[in-house]
Amino acid sequence: MTTLSVVMATRLEKSNGRLFVERAIESIRSQNTDLELQIIIGVDPGVKTDLPGVEVVESPRANLSAALNEAAKRIEGQFVAFLEDDDEWMPGHLGGSFGALAHGDFVSGTQLVVNEDGQVHHINDFPTPNTWVMRREVWDKIGGFSEEFAVHQDHDWLGRLSMAGVSRMHLVEASAPDNHEAALLLRPWLATLSESGQIRLARHNSPWPLVKRLRRSASWTGQIRSGEQAAVSKDCYARIQAKFGCVPW
Repeated sequence: MTTLSVVMATRLEKSNGRLFVERAIESIRSQNTDLELQIIIGVDPGVKTDLPGVEVVESPRANLSAALNEAAKRIEGQFVAFLEDDDEWMPGHLGGSFGALAHGDFVSGTQLVVNEDGQVHHINDFPTPNTWVMRREVWDKIGGFSEEFAVHQDHDWLGRLSMAGVSRMHLVEASAPDNHEAALLLRPWLATLSESGQIRLARHNSPWPLVKRLRRSASWTGQIRSGEQAAVSKDCYARIQAKFGCVPW
């Protein structure tokens, strides 16, 4: 049987009295697939929690990259995926991703971004980690997330992925442009993905993206939009750009 290891990190935040991570786990288990699933979750030092049927791994440091990397040491699957604890996979996410893996070694995808009240905000075409599915050999080759960056670790990881020349697919909804020329006119972020020729766009059958991303002010992404964390974000971007000559996608 094909095995998939899903790596997550959580600080056990709640919404309406329920852990975000519990909803994320449900979305993993509700995928219509014959895959054997291993769910591994990294937590901060000293945190104890009982999440049935998952492996909880204590990080050596209170650091997102450290928590993910420590959890990733337990990977046993032939394939590896990531999911952020306040996001969810929609039905068909793994089916679409494994279909794309027939044509590449790494798959990312667009996300449907929703507000905390459940209303749709926008579609995000950046290849966030909650969409990543890859062959185990890719993770082993690229290595873990850099702890040098408080935020934007995914940009750094994607930069190393591109430098390694790994074949990549990016999943888009059924009505999205699936070539560079159309993306230039309609979805410039998709054009950014496809302009190098290293990343191919692939439509799935759903009219919506297959990953739901929560837009909330308390998340890291929300915090870096303004205030002190915005300066941290700017510094990380500058160092990543100096390292790669661009901000990698």
